[in-house]
Amino acid sequence: MKSQVAATLLAGSLINAQTGNLKLARKLLGHPSLSATADIHTYTSQESEREAALAVEWAIYGDMCSTVLDSENKNNAAATQSER
Repeated sequence: MKSQVAATLLAGSLINAQTGNLKLARKLLGHPSLSATADIHTYTSQESEREAALAVEWAIYGDMCSTVLDSENKNNAAATQSER
């Protein structure tokens, strides 16, 4: 029983991670509602949060976003060098 539950949790999480399609996961897993699927099979990570933030920045600032990121990286590198 525990292995079946673990397999179901893994399957739902993989479907969501690979397709981003919670409705598909809900249908395949037989959950009664989309919110049940979302509560069980969605997780956030620092990487996914950063990717989402960058996507929003890109949508707002477009090409300026890469210019800002490049200058921040140069500033961070210069600060690191001056601390040594």
